[in-house]
Amino acid sequence: MTTMSTTMMVVLYLACGLVCTTLAVDAADHFSQRRPVPHRTTYAVVFGLLWPVVLIGLVQLGVIVAVARQISRSRLRTARTLIPS
Repeated sequence: MTTMSTTMMVVLYLACGLVCTTLAVDAADHFSQRRPVPHRTTYAVVFGLLWPVVLIGLVQLGVIVAVARQISRSRLRTARTLIPS
């Protein structure tokens, strides 16, 4: 890796972190209209710094939901075949 590509990767990481921080602040403002969120900015900055971990966690949550739905559907199909008509 050259110095230029490393610098570009750091800038890209920080840019994505800034975008994620901005989105987290906007989401906190949108969802907390009735109740104020304590330390909203701190959470947004942490989210911005840890955006790769949060992204992987969201993907993992999506996979868990998809697998749970598939298991539920297969159990429902199995239950239907066991009921005599």
